[in-house]
Amino acid sequence: MGYDIDRFVGYVNEGLLCSICRDVLEDPLQAPCEHAFCTACIHGWLVHHSNCPEDRQMIDVSLLRPLYRYMKNDLNRLQLHCKNREYGCEMVCSLESIDRHERECEYSQIPCSNAGCTVQIERRNLEGHLAVCEYRSRECPNGCGYTILGAEDTQHNCVAELRTELELLRSEMICRVEEAKHEMESRLDSQRRHMVQKESVLQNEIEELKGCGCAWCVPAEPDVSADVGRSLADGGGEAAPPGAGAGGAGEAGAAGAAEGAAAGLSGSCPRGQQEADTLPPSDAAGERQAEASGGDGHLRRI
Repeated sequence: MGYDIDRFVGYVNEGLLCSICRDVLEDPLQAPCEHAFCTACIHGWLVHHSNCPEDRQMIDVSLLRPLYRYMKNDLNRLQLHCKNREYGCEMVCSLESIDRHERECEYSQIPCSNAGCTVQIERRNLEGHLAVCEYRSRECPNGCGYTILGAEDTQHNCVAELRTELELLRSEMICRVEEAKHEMESRLDSQRRHMVQKESVLQNEIEELKGCGCAWCVPAEPDVSADVGRSLADGGGEAAPPGAGAGGAGEAGAAGAAEGAAAGLSGSCPRGQQEADTLPPSDAAGERQAEASGGDGHLRRI
């Protein structure tokens, strides 16, 4: 439906009237035959008809187009009274801005915002009505904190309301404590599993070290060859000087032990390999062989 023509100030061109409702165009659309209609009017017409209501030419919804620009401009410049004129509003403005004014008009009739209240009141008087509305919300005058939403709540039981509020707070506190407890148990369980895994890894490393036969992982046996050589030298006087005979054998044994240790370092033990890489190059084995040969010559001369 269009705007009531009686609201307009001055003359309104016939071409700006809806061909169906005969009021001033509202959200206008134009047919190919150039007749204009309100959007609501022409859509309702085409539900039961398939032609133009003016000249009976065939039309379809898909053929409708917006109003020509010059006609739209003429329409927007029309002056009209606010629809709340009967309530006291004297505003006269253009059709282009009338909707914005009526949304904010102080004389507009609006419903009370309190649930249950059916009063329709002017926007300018709404604040005063809300202050005295029997459906307004307010706190209990006895100080219990209960919000009174209607006239039937004025005789509520303060003790019962406080007890209900206390139960709600207690339930909320219990829920929070349970959540904190579950979170702490989850963290402790995660730490416990981590410690067990760490202990298992360390135990495996200890077992690997115990099963390794290299010189670095197994304590060396005491070298008794040198002690035997010294004992023979003490018992034979000049015939067995220190470093000769059994002493030479002790030196040869020591050289062999050194070579064995070096061979052990280059084996499968990671610790032995690491230690072997740090040893300096040496020809100690050759020197010990020369000393052993000299000691035998000395014994033959004697």
